[in-house]
Amino acid sequence: MKPCPLEHSGFFCAAPSRLISSLICAALITLIFICCSSNEARGCTDILNAFLSAEKLNDVVRESLVKINVGFQKLDVAMTQDNLAESKALISNLIESYFDFYFKYYQDPPVQFLDDPKWHDKLSEVNGRLKVMLKLINENNLKDAHENTKLAYEAFSAIYKDRIPMQEQNVLDMITNKLKTMNEAMDEFLKTGTSEVSVHANNLKGLAERLAGFDSSNEAYLAERKGFTNFLTDKSTYFVKNPITDSAACELQRKELTALTGTVESFISKRKNLLNREWFDGKK
Repeated sequence: MKPCPLEHSGFFCAAPSRLISSLICAALITLIFICCSSNEARGCTDILNAFLSAEKLNDVVRESLVKINVGFQKLDVAMTQDNLAESKALISNLIESYFDFYFKYYQDPPVQFLDDPKWHDKLSEVNGRLKVMLKLINENNLKDAHENTKLAYEAFSAIYKDRIPMQEQNVLDMITNKLKTMNEAMDEFLKTGTSEVSVHANNLKGLAERLAGFDSSNEAYLAERKGFTNFLTDKSTYFVKNPITDSAACELQRKELTALTGTVESFISKRKNLLNREWFDGKK
């Protein structure tokens, strides 16, 4: 019998092993939401939060990973906004956070990473990229520095991202949750004048890239998903590039966010229909 595609969309299939797998993934998403409750963790990518939820890291390692991740996110936002002064301040903070982690754990990895044969290579690549980033930023070359920032973050996130059992539906759940978080951040701006919308939007862009990386044999679905992830990336970039500065801008972006939420819900519905149709057609 042809495997049910809904196994990959988070729905329960009949086989007990699939049911257990789905339950584990559902529990993982719940843990992610709990882990995201603190302000600092909310600035992290959801993939890191998933890893932190699944692994029993000591507090020092956990805080170091969160601090480095938030540093990368904020620097990426500043570069996307072409904010040179902010980028110069943030690269210094990131280097300080990263090298503290590097000197502590390069030779003596935390127990969760002892089985990684590329541990030294990954940390050394981040090390080298940060040096190049600092040089380029000091030369006021944000374009090339930004490209190296993306590569450095890929090397850093490689430490943990492949350790999480992630299905496509998990990423869609994260996208839906991130949109809610952005809406809450807009409420916070109206109350306090402080906005983290751009940072959350940067995380959303990363989730769009992650979603685009899953395999599927359904060509119609792949075409639909490509259009959706391109759109989601473009809209995320809009939120990153346009930080909220006043209540009028906040309300304008809330309208954009509401429209984007509707697009996400529509895609999820189409996805379910396409995968259902593929499975039922395959059983005939």
